[in-house]
Amino acid sequence: MLRLLNRATFRQQCRQRLTNETCLRTRLHASQLIIRYDSRQHRSFGAIPTILLPPVVFGGLVIALWTWKCFMMIIFQNKIIYMPGLPPNSRRETISEYHNQCGGIQWREERIKSLDGTRISLVTFPFQSDALAALMRGLEPQAPTFPSRRPSEKGIAKDAAAALQWIKQDHGSQNSVASQEEEIPVVIWGQSIGAGVATTLSADQKLFSDGLALKTLILETPFLSIRAMLETLYPQKWLPYRYLWPFLRNHLDSWQALGRVKHGFGSKAPRVLILEAARDELVPSSHGEELEKRCLEVRLDVQKRVIDGALHTEVMVRQEGLLAVVGAIQTVAQGTHPQDRKVPNSRD
Repeated sequence: MLRLLNRATFRQQCRQRLTNETCLRTRLHASQLIIRYDSRQHRSFGAIPTILLPPVVFGGLVIALWTWKCFMMIIFQNKIIYMPGLPPNSRRETISEYHNQCGGIQWREERIKSLDGTRISLVTFPFQSDALAALMRGLEPQAPTFPSRRPSEKGIAKDAAAALQWIKQDHGSQNSVASQEEEIPVVIWGQSIGAGVATTLSADQKLFSDGLALKTLILETPFLSIRAMLETLYPQKWLPYRYLWPFLRNHLDSWQALGRVKHGFGSKAPRVLILEAARDELVPSSHGEELEKRCLEVRLDVQKRVIDGALHTEVMVRQEGLLAVVGAIQTVAQGTHPQDRKVPNSRD
């Protein structure tokens, strides 16, 4: 009996040892699998320490958003610059809706075609007896019956050139042969973006070589160029948006255009009137000062007026700005051209 009990005890001890060894081997194997899994997972992040993962992910997200916004700004730059859908009802309104605001002035609307066939509207009204003034209704098609065309610098230039051609044709059809041989005085007036269009149009001397004489160029709240406005709107050098100028399709560079105006017209260059809003919230005063210096540099007759208390779109609301524009137009209509500012000699 004693031997049987010892054998049973020995067998039980052997089984317990085998069970313990099996459990130990299982645990060791499991720990090895965990270590291998951790090592593989560690290698999947490119050996980036765990503490650096949050800033890396956040920084990558910021760079991705900047890249996306830069790409959208390049693709939709025409919509950002010209905003053809604002005000919301601008494409449905007609000129007749502003009849009550004309103050008794008799006007008529003319439908003409641009150089590329796009239909545009002109507003014409008599100005001091035989003089005729014409204003373009819009820089891009407005009425819903017009064919769609995306606004662009080239398209607006074609519209303006077509308006000048119409002025010459209309003047010739309504006057005698003797008056047709006389030059037609022209005043080009542009506000904000329109100022860039006005300077670019004035720099094309071919448009004024046959019967049209550019007398005065009125620049209301002008800016230097689209590139300069990028730097103005995004002054922070660490932002990427100000460095997108190589991708611009619209330049509206008034600084360069003023030099071409003097080169093309020579001694018959137009007089330049710069109207600056004292409280302009969009264009800094340095742009108007630089344009004035540019005119003096190329020896253009220039006058700059600062309209006190005016915001970017309030120059013509203020009496000082209104009188300045009226005086410039009357000067051309009366055939006088006073030298309000003496252009200094380059030797001085």
